[in-house]
Amino acid sequence: MTIKNTNTDFDDDSMDKIGVFICQCGGNVSDNIDINELKSLINADYIDQFENLCSLNCSKNMTEAIVEEELDRLVVAACSPLTHLKTFQSYFWLNTNLLYNQ
Repeated sequence: MTIKNTNTDFDDDSMDKIGVFICQCGGNVSDNIDINELKSLINADYIDQFENLCSLNCSKNMTEAIVEEELDRLVVAACSPLTHLKTFQSYFWLNTNLLYNQ
């Protein structure tokens, strides 16, 4: 699969710190997408990948990264929101009005 860079530059005055958390989804994602190539195309303040973001251990790691990096916005690239949205909502203080599910 070829990944095209569709990065949109944001206003330089923006103070939001964006963190991107990419899940390998036990191979469901990582077997189909070159995650290292994807990471190289992302313009964010923090980027990391995990085997299974829905695990409790990963939620701890994500929480630590959010606090330590002082992230204001999160992008969670993982399984379908139909199966895991409530999991991520329960891990964090997510404002459901700001969630975009695709």
